[in-house]
Amino acid sequence: MLLEPSSRLGLRQAQGLRRRLPQLPILCVSIAPPSAETDDLGVVDYVMKPFRRAQLERAVERALTSAAAGFSARQA
Repeated sequence: MLLEPSSRLGLRQAQGLRRRLPQLPILCVSIAPPSAETDDLGVVDYVMKPFRRAQLERAVERALTSAAAGFSARQA
């Protein structure tokens, strides 16, 4: 999930998804710094705006790797 944590609705949705899908990777992209709420979500990465495309690509790669590892662990 790609999350802009300064969106109250997005943050509530991410919290709900986290409860239902604990292995779901959450990637935050924001101009605001990380908060206690985003720390509680256990985000895979937090990319601060403005960012370079390469930074976002690395963060997405980490999120996908995390998702694949979670999927593999559930299959074992």
